[in-house]
Amino acid sequence: MKWMHDEMDRKLEVHLTTLELERGPGPLNLAMITDTLPFTKDILEFKLPKDFKQPRIRLYDGTTDQWTS
Repeated sequence: MKWMHDEMDRKLEVHLTTLELERGPGPLNLAMITDTLPFTKDILEFKLPKDFKQPRIRLYDGTTDQWTS
């Protein structure tokens, strides 16, 4: 499963590098990247509460049928 995370990290890094090369260094313009993201503006701009803690969810490793486990 770690390889999936590594691959996603690599793809994101390539995407961000490409965006930076196209527009130059500096903060990314949200309007520029929203066309490539599967989220609405409301989701992208939502602020999590200060006391929010990410839930610990066991990652699916692909070795079992996730619907019968």
